[in-house]
Amino acid sequence: MEYVGPEKRTIVGNVPMAIFLTLGASTLPWIAYALADWRLFSIITSAPIAVIVAAWWLVPESARWLVLKGKTDKTMKTLRKCARINNKTVDPSIYEEFQAATQRTYQLEKYNPTNWMDLFRSPKMRKRFLLITLTWMVITVVYDGYVRSLAILPYSVFITNSVAGALELPADLVPVVTLDRLGRRWTLTMALSLAGLAGIATGLVPQNSAMLMTLLAMASRFFITIAMNTGIQYTVELIPTQLRGQGTGVVHITGHGATFFAPFILYLSTYYKTLPYIVLGALSVFGGLVCLLLPETANQNLPESVADAERFGAEQSFFEMPCLSKRRDRQQKLNDVDGDDVKRTLTAITPFIGDAKVGGTINSSRQYVKDMSDSLPTD
Repeated sequence: MEYVGPEKRTIVGNVPMAIFLTLGASTLPWIAYALADWRLFSIITSAPIAVIVAAWWLVPESARWLVLKGKTDKTMKTLRKCARINNKTVDPSIYEEFQAATQRTYQLEKYNPTNWMDLFRSPKMRKRFLLITLTWMVITVVYDGYVRSLAILPYSVFITNSVAGALELPADLVPVVTLDRLGRRWTLTMALSLAGLAGIATGLVPQNSAMLMTLLAMASRFFITIAMNTGIQYTVELIPTQLRGQGTGVVHITGHGATFFAPFILYLSTYYKTLPYIVLGALSVFGGLVCLLLPETANQNLPESVADAERFGAEQSFFEMPCLSKRRDRQQKLNDVDGDDVKRTLTAITPFIGDAKVGGTINSSRQYVKDMSDSLPTD
């Protein structure tokens, strides 16, 4: 996502996942049904992962990471390749200026080597990293728990898993709409909260209401999938470029390690059949509340270093949302234009009103113009 602008990150991060994850998740149960052999099933479904080796040659290295490591020649080669693929012509002087700037940046960073422990050395970064890790642990445990809990439902596990897999498509596309309007933080908060409420409701409905229980369980799976997709992008954007690879790795390892507890939560069904949904739902609501302590990253320049991360989000409000920010910007522009019009009007009518005292604010000026307009004769 580092090679696309802020306005394209959401599409790049979610549309491919919506297509391929849905296709895989909805067909996987029927592959298992056809094979009826878990060993063969494991081999066939794991073999395609070997294709990822091709990414070594096909996917370019992060230009930001290359800059921070002082590999300016590789950086320039990568950027020229990007310009060629996008049919863009870049003035050679821009490359020269950029190369000089990258060398200065490297010299500054050279004497300040970093490793993943730097995520814990500064107070704000430490707090945020722990919150990110905790949130990701909640997401992975709840997601894994909801996937496993489909066996609790009173329908064929092949059908329920196939339907839940098909829900990946709309769940993956919802963030395309919400992430750039509501923002990452509020999308993740609402998705986790709704997934939690739907899970708690699943556990509380009468167990003889099979259809209602299943619908609520599917709703919880739908919302936790939205949370999972949002969390993947949000985590990457919150961690500074210097430590993005290491930091993201630590977060994901910790999160997936937490799924160790999911089977134990599912074991609670031996005491009360739908109790796992209540526990998972409560965890999900807790995770949604934790997200409110993190800054918004939508339409923001991502932090490059730990120092940038310390300053990042300092001026944001609690209700920071891209849609509200755009509305405030538009209103400010309208106010500026309106104020200029009032000032021009006052200048134009000054010869007619002599040395009358006019208030200094735009509001008082508007009232004065209104009063003068009311006093003029009409046809």
